Amino acid sequence: MASDKHNVQIIIQARLLSTRFPRKILKKIGDKSIIEIVFNNCLETGYNTVIAVPFGEKNKIAESASCGEEFMSEGSETDVLSRFYNSAYVSKGGIVVRITSDCPLVTSELIKSCVNYFVVSGVTYLTTTNLDIGSYNTVTNFPDGFDVEVFTYDSLCEANKNAKSKLEREHVTLWIRNNFECCVYNPGKVLLSLDNKYSIDTEDDYFRVSKIIDLGEKVWEP
Repeated sequence: MASDKHNVQIIIQARLLSTRFPRKILKKIGDKSIIEIVFNNCLETGYNTVIAVPFGEKNKIAESASCGEEFMSEGSETDVLSRFYNSAYVSKGGIVVRITSDCPLVTSELIKSCVNYFVVSGVTYLTTTNLDIGSYNTVTNFPDGFDVEVFTYDSLCEANKNAKSKLEREHVTLWIRNNFECCVYNPGKVLLSLDNKYSIDTEDDYFRVSKIIDLGEKVWEP
């Protein structure tokens, strides 16, 4: 598998209608919104990057992310797998990286470490979190909020073609995890308490992560 950065694409999964914390990705940390922080971290990798959003949310999210329409892709709110598939433009043999918009502590270096390991591993799917279906409890030293998934474009095509159930269409990588060789990767060390979570699902999460970013804490080392 080639490691050409031009055949690697990051797709950021984003939406406004979060049940527990609506419009959370528009909240500011310092002078930037959460989605802008995530977007900038992804751009710093040098990989192609797009934000995949539900129909009707493109303009608001693009404005908040401070990015042009060329970085945006629209699709179904509920069929997230099809939204991802239609957002992907790498060629056959390319690599897709899934990042969620509520994880502003995922750095460019962390993403590149995952991609580099994926290339040499020979697997079809890699994650920094637990492979148990429906569970985001880590089996590495990486707590919730440092989530990176890497998989082949070909497997995404296969998933979009073959995944039938509502659950498989709502969760982008579920069919891939059930049908291809996978691995869990621990890319270094998180320099934060492993007892906390660092994805932003509630206001408490927001204040916790905001403090870390505002203080400029180093959060990860290889």
